[in-house]
Amino acid sequence: MNTTSKFSEALRGAFERPARGVVGLVDDLLRLCRQQGLQLDWQADLCRVRSRAAGSDEVIDKPLRKSVFRAILARLATLCNEQRPNSVSPYGGHGTLSIDTDPATFFRVSFANTPDEQWCKIGPLAPSAVTGEAGTILECLEKGPKTYSGIRRFLYLAGWETRSSETSRILDELLAEGLVELESTNGELRLTSYGRLVTDNSAAA
Repeated sequence: MNTTSKFSEALRGAFERPARGVVGLVDDLLRLCRQQGLQLDWQADLCRVRSRAAGSDEVIDKPLRKSVFRAILARLATLCNEQRPNSVSPYGGHGTLSIDTDPATFFRVSFANTPDEQWCKIGPLAPSAVTGEAGTILECLEKGPKTYSGIRRFLYLAGWETRSSETSRILDELLAEGLVELESTNGELRLTSYGRLVTDNSAAA
């Protein structure tokens, strides 16, 4: 049995153990997401699961009540808010989470859970994005507006003596992981997360 078949079998099995309930189903889905991402959509009593197995896209359709799928999304929202309070609303957003059975593994999640739209995307989060200097940068962003020099000082006080180029590289990684976003306000470039980073002239130097 090849890797794709094994993954498909495990994925179908996760949906065929109703006795475990929504909590168990979400735990199973997260375990399957350790090495690759999943996208789940609900339409017309079908849950469509798109996986990335063995280098190729695979789509699996499973019958599922809308109420069950929305409960799955609500569970993901709860886990995100346990990881980072008020990071997402019950109706959607993006955040990070881990589970008690595997606290060292983090996942990034984006989802929508409204009467008209139900979907989610789950993927493994690079360890460097939740530990070390990157984690400290995220902690800094949570505390409110920061200039680039403010970020650098926060890192220094936290015991990270890294070059500006290294900090910039990590910010790029956070962008790639979807933990921070770029926006432009009145011509001023900002990095936004649960707080804000304003790149001033020193960032471009």
